[in-house]
Amino acid sequence: MRVIFKPEGGAGIEIPTPPDGSPDASVPGVCPGCGAGGFRVRGENCRIAADDRAYESNARAACCAAIVGVLRAEPGTIFGLTEDEAVLNGRPRVY
Repeated sequence: MRVIFKPEGGAGIEIPTPPDGSPDASVPGVCPGCGAGGFRVRGENCRIAADDRAYESNARAACCAAIVGVLRAEPGTIFGLTEDEAVLNGRPRVY
């Protein structure tokens, strides 16, 4: 799985996948909200992205609580996340 941080008005940066149970992810650079270096972000309001290939959430900086961009998690999927969730939740499909 790839995790990408897209700062407000900037290009996406691939960041290391945080360990299971971690409340936030480490981002290189300077926090756009307060200027802290080596800051961490937390995802909130998780949703399926418009392209149906990733989950997206608002990225809130742990240092100053400002929303500083978007976190995008791209798991491997063949049919898209909407279909994957439908199958995992038990809705029968006939192909």
